[in-house]
Amino acid sequence: MCERLSERQPGPAEAGEVPSGRPTGILILAVGDPLRADDGVGAAVVQALRESGRVPAGVRLVEAGTAGLDITLALEEAARAIIVDAADLGMPPGSWRRLTADGLDLVGNGKRGSTHSAGLAEALALGEALGLLPKELVLYVLQPEALSFREGLSASVARAVPQVASAILQELG
Repeated sequence: MCERLSERQPGPAEAGEVPSGRPTGILILAVGDPLRADDGVGAAVVQALRESGRVPAGVRLVEAGTAGLDITLALEEAARAIIVDAADLGMPPGSWRRLTADGLDLVGNGKRGSTHSAGLAEALALGEALGLLPKELVLYVLQPEALSFREGLSASVARAVPQVASAILQELG
């Protein structure tokens, strides 16, 4: 199952039900704009996961685009979240890192970070301030080569997609 954040179904509280108070499940959230070259790497990784046929039942695959603070609401509903995004890490194009909450200062620190850091960085900061972040939050960030207005990944970033998808599948067990 893959959905776009804008297609998200109302949660229990939004649907008028009494929420359990405990988030459940695993969310894999792709952040970025596929119409801006390597900024679409999150969606490409989610597509690779979907096509692998190895994503465990109950794992939600969501393409958030550049949803900004709506990301906080999506994260609130998950007990565990994996975010995939392009980020300027000052590394060679196609390089990638797995970051945990301790390493989140690399993303959106003003000098380097998410290619649309206002959305992701602010969503994570807001989620942390409000206590809405999942118990376990992991980011897979990939160094972009090109962020021009065109579809398709650069060769260096496209080569990294299967590696990141494989790492995520290993993490899921």
